[in-house]
Amino acid sequence: MSTDNGGINLVPKRQNLASRAVDAATRLTDALYALQMLRDERSKLQDDFQDSDFSNSDLSHLDAATIGRLFDFVTPAFQTTLEDTANGGRNKQILMQVRR
Repeated sequence: MSTDNGGINLVPKRQNLASRAVDAATRLTDALYALQMLRDERSKLQDDFQDSDFSNSDLSHLDAATIGRLFDFVTPAFQTTLEDTANGGRNKQILMQVRR
C-alpha cells in the first residue's frame, strides 16, 4: 500500500485526482469542439458582430472586437495546440484516450 508519512493511504487521493483530471480534460475537449462549431457558424453570418449586439444584455461586458478575437485568434490557437501536428497529434491522442 502506498501511504504518506502519517500512514494515510494515498491511492484514493491519486484516484480522485486522476478522476478530476479526466473530467476536466473531457470538459476541455468538449469546449474546444463547441468553440470550433460556433466559429464555423459565425462564418456563415451575413454581417459580423457589432458592439450594439451586446448592449442591454448579460453580454454587455463584450464588444465586437473581443468576440471577434475569440473566434479569429484564440479558437484557432487552441485548435492548433489540440491537433499538435508537429508532435504527431499527441495532445489530441492523450486527451481522447483519457475521456470516459
